[in-house]
Amino acid sequence: MRAGARTGREVASTLPWTRRKLHLDDLDIVHRGLAVIEIGSHLDVLVDRGALSAVDEDGGVRHYSHS
Repeated sequence: MRAGARTGREVASTLPWTRRKLHLDDLDIVHRGLAVIEIGSHLDVLVDRGALSAVDEDGGVRHYSHS
């Protein structure tokens, strides 16, 4: 979020995945989707705790921002 990421996909793209520290785009499509869902769940917890705000945009993409 500090780097400007606003969606679950954008946040997931900034993190290393697996013990080999793969980029999100290097994962197969199933694991890439699961990674984005996992990050979205964590971001939603932060919304519930009041640390972030979320707005659902057209097309169903949720955008997060600092509260």
